[in-house]
Amino acid sequence: MAFSIQYAALIIAIVFAVASCSDEQSIETPEGTLSVQEDGSGISVTSQDGSVVIKGNENAGHIKITTEDGDDIEVAYNKDTLTKDFPVDIPIYEPSDIVMNQVFKGGQNAMATLSTGDAPAKVAAFYKKTLQEKGWAVGGEMSVGGMVMLQGKKGSAHLNLSIMPESGATKINIAKTTGEG
Repeated sequence: MAFSIQYAALIIAIVFAVASCSDEQSIETPEGTLSVQEDGSGISVTSQDGSVVIKGNENAGHIKITTEDGDDIEVAYNKDTLTKDFPVDIPIYEPSDIVMNQVFKGGQNAMATLSTGDAPAKVAAFYKKTLQEKGWAVGGEMSVGGMVMLQGKKGSAHLNLSIMPESGATKINIAKTTGEG
């Protein structure tokens, strides 16, 4: 089964349509048959050949797509807690609430959004110090209108942080990418 963006949109539409209908259904699509099952903790969608597997709910989930070349593309997401593959070399500010996080390629690439009551300057000072302790070379830093942006590099990995005031709190956005360049 070939995976495409249109197919992903179709899967998402079917999941929402079926979620309230029953515990288990098979759905015929132009790309093949999908099995959709609700088990009380979330929904599971599996293609007939197993090349697409989506499991989760609004708080946590896992998507695995096997390409025609046999490569697996996996995405995990969590709300309120870190996913199991979240990179350990990215410090998490405390005290903070985890709003969202996602990992791709087993943690090679990752994103997170945190929220804290502490001031952006205090959070930025923590990251400047702690990133270096975790082996990151802290590079570019820019402050604009209360927002602080930091960049880090470790080998082929790049880290971008934005720390900004938002609705009486401080929002921390973290993005790690790994690749050459």
